[in-house]
Amino acid sequence: MIASYPDSFKKLLDEFKGSEPSNYIGQGNPGAKILIIGKETTTTKEPFVSFETYDNFSTWQKNQRNQIDFSDVPDWETTNLPLAEKYNPLFPYNSHRVGWSKTWDAYQKFVNYLLPEEIVAKRGQQYNFWQYSFITELSTNNMNYSRPNRLTADSVNARLNGIFQQDFFQQFPIIIFAVFRYYDWYKIDIENCFNQKHIGPPVLDKHNGRIPEFIHEHINFSPDGKKPRLLLHTNHFAMRSHDFIKAVADECKKFMDKYGISILKSAK
Repeated sequence: MIASYPDSFKKLLDEFKGSEPSNYIGQGNPGAKILIIGKETTTTKEPFVSFETYDNFSTWQKNQRNQIDFSDVPDWETTNLPLAEKYNPLFPYNSHRVGWSKTWDAYQKFVNYLLPEEIVAKRGQQYNFWQYSFITELSTNNMNYSRPNRLTADSVNARLNGIFQQDFFQQFPIIIFAVFRYYDWYKIDIENCFNQKHIGPPVLDKHNGRIPEFIHEHINFSPDGKKPRLLLHTNHFAMRSHDFIKAVADECKKFMDKYGISILKSAK
């Protein structure tokens, strides 16, 4: 899989003027067909918060200008460079392997369901979900534990009405809005923010212990009917059941098969 920088991404880098950190873009392949929106950036330690969150926009500008591909990103463990120089949002901490992070393991499990068996990343192997998805966050108020608060509310509002309205974030054929209670805490209007229409009853609505696991489906089409878009509002992925992650993947797979969408091809 080759990284790509579609025109909508170049336009974002050239024209968006949001202030830091609300201009945080995300991590992974800008040319991917799947966008996953999590709740918030989580690192609270320096210097990681600086180069992961505050420097994210400028690092992407350098990546695009130099057409950086996955193979160009320095190995995190073996490269003798300052942390900020070897970190790259295209392929974060690229020596890490499945089993290192519960959230990343869940993203990998989800993507694995959509990949041919020969390129599935298994435990002990290097993560490759970055190549087939783009990951961003609803809030850039870095927290270790989610809780309702004014700083997060301000960040959510700034991003929903700012950077998320850019064409780049609006053009993904599949969006996983994995924000759980943030939808209620911060009164998010999915239909208005992402121009999607809620359809039918929940695809999944059950509990894993005391934690609800749900999938609410939204869909829309471009005016010419040629660009279908699916948005699934779900719980966050970390520490969710196998059934939940498979159900999310199954909905994406049905949509991809119906409309001829391949995650193995980067957008141009």
